[in-house]
Amino acid sequence: MKKILAVTFAAFVFAAFATTSITLAPGLNVLPGWHAGGGKVLAVEAVTQNAAATVALSSVRSVTTYTNQLFEVVTPHDLYSFSITNYDGNAAISTNTVDVFSYSDWMRGTTNLIVGAVTHTRFAETNTVAAGRLPSTTYTVTNALLSVTTSGHYGTATPESSKFVFGGAINVSGAAEDDVITLIVE
Repeated sequence: MKKILAVTFAAFVFAAFATTSITLAPGLNVLPGWHAGGGKVLAVEAVTQNAAATVALSSVRSVTTYTNQLFEVVTPHDLYSFSITNYDGNAAISTNTVDVFSYSDWMRGTTNLIVGAVTHTRFAETNTVAAGRLPSTTYTVTNALLSVTTSGHYGTATPESSKFVFGGAINVSGAAEDDVITLIVE
């Protein structure tokens, strides 16, 4: 049982620190298979037709921003406008209610507090409501990864600081059609 656990653990450790090489062509390259998730760039190797060439690799990623899709919702309402008296009958206050009106709500005992006529009008209330999300703008972000200069048809380069590929694509410039560019990713 311990041997099985040890072998399984070793396989997971090896997989976690596994490196892989990706062969790239000139132009835009979409990372294949499980590489599409990206990884840490360890090195690049270039074999070129020209004895001396400078090949540059850049990470290319598209990012889309979104905006709210807005709708205007129109809701009809009933407006009841009227005046009421204060409790001693000396002053009148204009007021109104929306959608619901009942005379019994404006009675004090048997005394009606409403002074004058009740007018009824209809109005429409407009509200802006977010109903969904729509793509707004797509930005293309390009970050330089590595540049390799070949001498005698061959060259390698390693990044001075940590460089990462986060999926997307890799653009290879400065290479001829039959050049072989190999990216090493962890």
